Amino acid sequence: MTIYDFGVGGYDIVFTAPDLSNGEWIAVSSRAGVTAADAAAPASAKTYVVIGRTGDKYFISVHDSSDGQVDRYTSSDLSHLGEVRIVFHNEFITVYVQDYWIHTFWFDDIYHPEEQDIKMSCSGSIAVTNIRLKELSDWREAIFVDMETNSQNAISSVILQRPIEIRSASGGEMVFVYDPDRDTQIIHFVRSLDIEQAESSQGCSDAIVYFTNVAVVVDDAYAEQVGFVTRMYRFPDLDNGAIRAATIQQRIARQSRKSYRSLSRFHPKVEVGDIVSIAFPASGSYLPVEANLIVDSINFSIESGAQSMTIQGRDANL
Repeated sequence: MTIYDFGVGGYDIVFTAPDLSNGEWIAVSSRAGVTAADAAAPASAKTYVVIGRTGDKYFISVHDSSDGQVDRYTSSDLSHLGEVRIVFHNEFITVYVQDYWIHTFWFDDIYHPEEQDIKMSCSGSIAVTNIRLKELSDWREAIFVDMETNSQNAISSVILQRPIEIRSASGGEMVFVYDPDRDTQIIHFVRSLDIEQAESSQGCSDAIVYFTNVAVVVDDAYAEQVGFVTRMYRFPDLDNGAIRAATIQQRIARQSRKSYRSLSRFHPKVEVGDIVSIAFPASGSYLPVEANLIVDSINFSIESGAQSMTIQGRDANL
């Protein structure tokens, strides 16, 4: 396999489709490329996976950006549809119907963009329901955990080397998040705000990423703020997902260059992982002080007639 670009590695889409009549079809398209011509010209790359019916037989075909048919599979055993699953993983496209494997296509040349831009289309008017789309960074058939493995090792075998955030949620459960969407909370009545500046041991402008292949990931923001710094990131168990893991690790390291510690009135809505927005006039000069930080830890105290909350976190703006 020739990897022309390192992206998310594919997609996983599930939908419910009715039985098709003769000549009807459903297509799922993405910005991936599965031919040498598309892989060499990624800006115009397209891949279409078409499920259709001709006569009494269903077919599954793959087309490139020129709408040329790259491969085709015809089944006389597939009499109806229902829940359809299409998995584009690395250099393979696998199709399942009603949880049964139907066919897997394999390609010599492959291009995976950072944004797949998945779209669906169909002939005429076909009701497709229960659509679920998942990003697929690294494909694995299964995760094996033996009876003697403890919970921490089991979790490690699932997330591999990814920089996962582990949070304690308000309901008592543990939450594992990867590049999450964060809620923003505004904090009033801030008593003090301490700011520290320090370089992170993981920060760099250019990361040499060692995984099942080798790549370079550039952080332009770090290069502008600090300068040229090169580090090695090792993700030996990851495939295409190593590029995203390196990008997130660079961003976390850049944000950690500036750390905050605030003391304020207790705010019950703030949770670890939120973005906290702080704005208050400095004592004496009354100059405005503003900060946006990602919460890494929270401590609070509630006593008779007194309460306070201490938040520690990293800069959300870097």
